[in-house]
Amino acid sequence: MVLMTRKWGQNTWKWKSSVIVGLLVFSLLMMNCTSVRMTMTPRSSLEQKLLFQGLERAIAHLHIEQFKGKRVALDLTGLAKDDLPFAKEFICIWLIKNGIQIVNDEKEIDFRLKVLAKVLAVDQSETLIGTPEFTILGIPIPAIVIYRNRRNRGRAELKMYAFDQSSEILVDEIPEGIGEAKYDRYTILFIINWASTDLGKKPEELKK
Repeated sequence: MVLMTRKWGQNTWKWKSSVIVGLLVFSLLMMNCTSVRMTMTPRSSLEQKLLFQGLERAIAHLHIEQFKGKRVALDLTGLAKDDLPFAKEFICIWLIKNGIQIVNDEKEIDFRLKVLAKVLAVDQSETLIGTPEFTILGIPIPAIVIYRNRRNRGRAELKMYAFDQSSEILVDEIPEGIGEAKYDRYTILFIINWASTDLGKKPEELKK
């Protein structure tokens, strides 16, 4: 009976050892892994800032000098429907600041500007050298971070077309405006942390 108990204990220990070794091998395979995800609204404050600055920088690349002093109507369409109302309002304000009148009366319009928001999103990705958090036999094991880089990108790509209001004929196609804002967070050996970002910089500053 004692011999059987010892064998059972040995077998149980071998099984647990196999599980632990398997988990350790899995953890090693997870080293230097990269994951990417796209967030959906509602957004965090950081995501809102990234999206706003990406949009601001994309708009700054749209050449609209030929419409200054003109009366226009603005249509905005895109894939990220939750963000379109804010984006449209922001573009309207930007056009007004640049001397373009936004009107709703169809009879008073000189041009109809149609803007396609090809990209309007916040992308996030992570690179980890080490092991992520995991659980062994019900015991949580914290992440072992040798190096981690968490990248956040606010991206906007805008394409603008101008149509003659009276005939709906395409009269101009404005070159694409592309904008990006970044916020990266780095960690080395658990405790050394720092961030790299271009938030707060105006489009003109990025060109310098």
